[in-house]
Amino acid sequence: MIPFTDTFKLYLRDNDKHKLSIRVTDRVCDTYLLDDHCLAALCTTWLNNREGATLLVDGNEWFVQHKKIGTANEYVRISIWQQGACRDYRASASDMSKLSAQWQLSQPISTDT
Repeated sequence: MIPFTDTFKLYLRDNDKHKLSIRVTDRVCDTYLLDDHCLAALCTTWLNNREGATLLVDGNEWFVQHKKIGTANEYVRISIWQQGACRDYRASASDMSKLSAQWQLSQPISTDT
């Protein structure tokens, strides 16, 4: 078995919801299905967002907040509320930057002038 070592693994699909896996341990990850709009919101709202933002994903609430308290390392909080239960994740800012960059690379280049 290949260990799951990255915080995020993004599986982009052309005509369906994208799969976003979030690492829990080397052998366990949680996977969510996100459409283009939700994935774009996740990849753009976290940066410089100290107050946090709530995203609605298929009727579930995702709370995303970029945090830095005092001299502690900065991180990004992702809390996902589903049917009365919450899954909380903490990702480094660099891992979120990698996810956002991967998402940006998948977007068509605009030819608007």
